[in-house]
Amino acid sequence: MYRKILTFKEAEEGSYLAEWSNLKCLVVDETDRMVEEGYFSELTDILNKIHEAADKEKLQTLVFSATLTFAKAQDVAEEEKKKAKELSAHQKIQRLIKLTGLRENKHKVIDLTRQMGTAGCLVEARINCGNLVEKDTALVYLLNRYPGRTMVFVNSVDAARRLHHILNAINIDPMILHAKMIQKQRLRNLEKFAESKNAVLIATDVAARGLDIQGIDHVIHYQVPKKVEIYIHRSGRTARASHRGLTVVLVDPQSRQFYMKLCKGLNRMQDLDIFPIDFEPLMIAIKKRVRLASEIDSLEFRCKKIKMSESWFEKAAREADLDYDETRSREMGGLNLEVDEMIRKSRQLQSQLRSELSAPLPRSDGSDSMRTKYITAEIVSRLRAVGDNAIDVLNQKIEDTKEWKRKNRKATKTDEMNSMKKSLKNSQKNKDRLAEKQRQAKMVKFSMANSLDDNK
Repeated sequence: MYRKILTFKEAEEGSYLAEWSNLKCLVVDETDRMVEEGYFSELTDILNKIHEAADKEKLQTLVFSATLTFAKAQDVAEEEKKKAKELSAHQKIQRLIKLTGLRENKHKVIDLTRQMGTAGCLVEARINCGNLVEKDTALVYLLNRYPGRTMVFVNSVDAARRLHHILNAINIDPMILHAKMIQKQRLRNLEKFAESKNAVLIATDVAARGLDIQGIDHVIHYQVPKKVEIYIHRSGRTARASHRGLTVVLVDPQSRQFYMKLCKGLNRMQDLDIFPIDFEPLMIAIKKRVRLASEIDSLEFRCKKIKMSESWFEKAAREADLDYDETRSREMGGLNLEVDEMIRKSRQLQSQLRSELSAPLPRSDGSDSMRTKYITAEIVSRLRAVGDNAIDVLNQKIEDTKEWKRKNRKATKTDEMNSMKKSLKNSQKNKDRLAEKQRQAKMVKFSMANSLDDNK
């Protein structure tokens, strides 16, 4: 990106990159991203140069952005940064107009942003996870239960590498994309991802914008984004051009605060719907594999860290022409024993994992457990009843929950009515008993009065 900007800035006179007088249309995309990343100082020079050379009356400037917010204002005082965070939507647009050189009084603003920020065809959900193993299990469950072209977003390169290693260990072959990869490898992985209908791409936020890959079915936020804008752009990789798409946020205790902040920023009065785990046998089988793969990854990471520490110390000692003292030699020997023990344990776990992987996973339609010679209408109906579309399954679960709540409210109301009727009935009985006692008391009193009169 920076090299491309320098190409424009350092274009020699006579070069087509230095001639802007005949420019008819200028398009600036992802403006807020350029401001956040600090590219705007160079971009400002280019835009100023274009507006100085071009015919302003004939030049049409188009500015696009899905999130017109400036999270990090560049080259301003701290007080102005704080004020920038509190800008209204109108103020943000006015600032954008000034930064991009639009005509002050002849511009048009077309705002297609929904109140909730995300696309109208996007279906959103969450899965609550108690710990890291549960989160890994939920991810693998989604990938197995609902195949399709899926992007999995993480917040860091280390998280992407860890997840890539674990998925590879359980025979899922994902692509990976992050900022520390060379451009050629990034493009190769994107091509592979776009070619397969059931591909998985693990990516950092370097892939959250600017990618228009057709037919992405699911976006999974393995780690909750810390900004609303990032969530909107990540989720925008699916549900494009009026097609349906699903985005699922995996929420663990550590990310709960960011999830609550996300809901508030999206103007959500309620939590996202919980995505259903509708086939427990598959979840249990996957959890065993994920736990083993996670333990193997942890052991290998610790071994690698110890070996890297040893290599650094040996290199430093060799360059300084120093010999190990007895204490350091014992430390090294102890570390080597620890590494050997971890390698031994890792091999045991790998053997257990291979055993688990040799057995097929349970099928969600139950066809692997059927024992029958003939296919009946009942079996066909049963197989068709199991949905394999994640959005349809979620919507059905939401409808079932609404129906259950409606019936529950109706049952509660009926119980309350019956309780009230019973209470009224008991109250009436008590009144009747009291009236009867009073009537009998009057009769006794009257009888006693008559008896006294007769005695006289």
